[in-house]
Parts: sequence; structure tokens; C-alpha cells
Amino acid sequence: MAFMVPEYTKEDFVIVTEANGETYVQPADCYSEDDANTTETITGKWWARLSAPGYMDATEWSGPFDTRAEAAADLASQYDVDPETGDDAEEDDSESEIGTGYVDCGCRDCFEIAIGKPGTFCHECVTAGCEPDSECCAEGAYGGDTEDDANEKEGTS
Repeated sequence: MAFMVPEYTKEDFVIVTEANGETYVQPADCYSEDDANTTETITGKWWARLSAPGYMDATEWSGPFDTRAEAAADLASQYDVDPETGDDAEEDDSESEIGTGYVDCGCRDCFEIAIGKPGTFCHECVTAGCEPDSECCAEGAYGGDTEDDANEKEGTS
């Protein structure tokens, strides 16, 4: 379980501007009127943050959003977390269980080795601009001579 978990709400919020110009947002029911501050009340919108249950730790509120899905997408992109659990987004990646290291090149027809997660391209395929599920475009991919090999056979450089 993640230390910080997503929290979503659709309650009224106030945008508070203090006399010194500093601005922040908070739930309207947590704000007590102060003449030195200017407020704007936002109703009917979604707000989101990460909060540590049992602790006072929390991120700033993000919002307003028209839908909960927009609020979830914002949390996911801002903090790189799963918007439902708060777990690191990388931990939920099914390939992360496989790990990284030496893997077969992600190019369909290549027999080279790449370093990374499955599906990573080798250096030759990256340079050649190969794409998944297409022929290998790397020089010499199908056993033919590379330009350097051909020049060497001809005695030129």
C-alpha cells in the first residue's frame, strides 16, 4: 500500500488571496472569513490531492476539474502514481515484474541483444528507425554485407 493515497472530493472550495498576494485553495467548510483576504467560492467541481491516512501529510489540492476522471488524470501525471491506489505508476506496470537487463531486441526480425525491458530496441535498430512488428531496417540485418564489410572486401575504406 502506498504511503500517500488519492483523495477526491466535489465539495465547495474557496480560492483565498491573502493581503500579501499569496493564493491557495481549501475546502470552504475549513475557511473562516477574514477581511484581510479575498475569496472566490467554487461549487460543483472536482478537487484532488494525495494524503497520508493517519498523518497530516498531504499535497496541495489540485483543481477545479469538471469530472473525477480529469482529477485522476491530473494526479497520475503530476505525481506519477496510480490514480486509484497511490502506488507508483511503475509498480503497476505488468512488465516491471520481468525487470530490466539483457533482452532480445524488440524488432521483430532482429537477433541482437538490447539492454532494458522486453520490447527495448538494440542500438542498431534504434539508429535504423525500426518499428515494432515490421521488418528490421538495420544495416546487415538479413546476413548481407554491411557497407564497411563491402568496402573491406573491395579494398577500399
